Amino acid sequence: MSSPHAHSAKTRSSRQALKLDDITIVDRAILKRAVGAMAFGNAMEWFDFGVYSYIAVTLGKVFFP
Repeated sequence: MSSPHAHSAKTRSSRQALKLDDITIVDRAILKRAVGAMAFGNAMEWFDFGVYSYIAVTLGKVFFP
């Protein structure tokens, strides 16, 4: 029977060295904008979740006493 992790048993010496095409360089301004957009989106998701939770409980108490 073969091991399910047989393909991941490579050692450091058997790995190939990084090439120039393997490296991605990102402009700092673009990176900051992307991180800011991600943080804003995450905050909006939590706000939406909180508002929905509050409204769901409130409507439940009002219409189903």
